[in-house]
Amino acid sequence: MITARDKQVLTWIGEQYAVRIDHLRLLMGRDAGKPTAEPGRVSRSNAERRVRVWIKDGLVERKKIFIGQPAWIWLTRQGLGLLENDYRFLEPKVATLDHIHAVNQVRLWLEKHQGRELLWQSERELKYVFGRDEKTKTKHVPDGLITTEAGTVALEVELTQKVATRLKRILLNLVRDYDTIWYFANDRAYGPISAQIATLSEKNQQRFSLRHLRETGL
Repeated sequence: MITARDKQVLTWIGEQYAVRIDHLRLLMGRDAGKPTAEPGRVSRSNAERRVRVWIKDGLVERKKIFIGQPAWIWLTRQGLGLLENDYRFLEPKVATLDHIHAVNQVRLWLEKHQGRELLWQSERELKYVFGRDEKTKTKHVPDGLITTEAGTVALEVELTQKVATRLKRILLNLVRDYDTIWYFANDRAYGPISAQIATLSEKNQQRFSLRHLRETGL
């Protein structure tokens, strides 16, 4: 039997495609209900114990993928069905995991500093919504959207150095669709993104906020 706390955590995982155990410990620590040995984070053994319950109930899959890193978990078809959403079941591809982890880190950081009531729409949700409408199915999908008092903010998390022409096209698509865009980038991607933003009009440049991923603790 799952608890309300389980449902909150599983919903978060479903929205984000997958989660690594270290991030799961943070998710579970937010609703621990009692002090934890490490503030805001349950122990690895507690997290793994709960994952075993979810596996037994057929709700998640768990896999150790990279040597020296914690395992990953994601929702099964049954888990997605329990949460009553229409996302297509996906086993995350190895090539996408670093990006998923970085996006998860950004979401956790934003929820910590701006409040968990922050309205977040994940890339997975946006792909589902945009894909149902012929007018939006080819639209560029950001890694997330958040709603703030100032309006809607598109979020992008970048770990790779994209070809300049492709990156410029993405930036132009973003300013066409959103008034405010927050970019989070690593060392490899930060410089090229900054350079391409500088080629835009002054008005469009002001719509971007570029931050380094290290600010989020990644």
